[in-house]
Amino acid sequence: MLPTISINSKDIVASQQELKSKTLTGHTFTFSFQTVREESIEMGLNLDSFLISHIAYGISQKGYKSKFLIWYVPMQHMFSIYITSKGNRVDGMWLLNTPGRYEYGENYLHNNSKPYMYYDGKNIYRIYEKIGGQEFGLVDFGSLFGITHSAANKEQYEDIQQNEIDYWDYSVIPQVATQIIEWNGKKIVLNNAFYEFN
Repeated sequence: MLPTISINSKDIVASQQELKSKTLTGHTFTFSFQTVREESIEMGLNLDSFLISHIAYGISQKGYKSKFLIWYVPMQHMFSIYITSKGNRVDGMWLLNTPGRYEYGENYLHNNSKPYMYYDGKNIYRIYEKIGGQEFGLVDFGSLFGITHSAANKEQYEDIQQNEIDYWDYSVIPQVATQIIEWNGKKIVLNNAFYEFN
């Protein structure tokens, strides 16, 4: 079972109400699903692994001290990555060079925005919704309602884990709290956790 981290809304937005109503703006990077799919499959990665690698590498290179939250937003034939931080100080410009990027701007969060990654000023987290204490969990990126988390049986879990390309827009909720990923020759510590807001 992964640990649960508590994200203080005051560290990433002006008010709790802003977070609840999603009336906050973020630096927004929009991508073509098709281009990202082609690029990531060529690298042997599913969508989740592709995004984690690019985002975590960029964070590790910049040495940020501010806390910020990264959101995933699906759209028809596209998806967006939003970065929200207090005062929008963190712009995430390293994502401009990510394959498949279609446009950049500052926009309000969509209603189907879901938290995806978090940086606490020191540590990089891939964050997940709790799934009711189940041992195995899946993540679905394909729904236009946003990322969905659900329980799975062991066979489903292992099948997706071992065949990421066949399940390109799915991934599993890891069972280890810390892992090392390597991107562009750099080893990066990635923490996995469930999240809650306070």
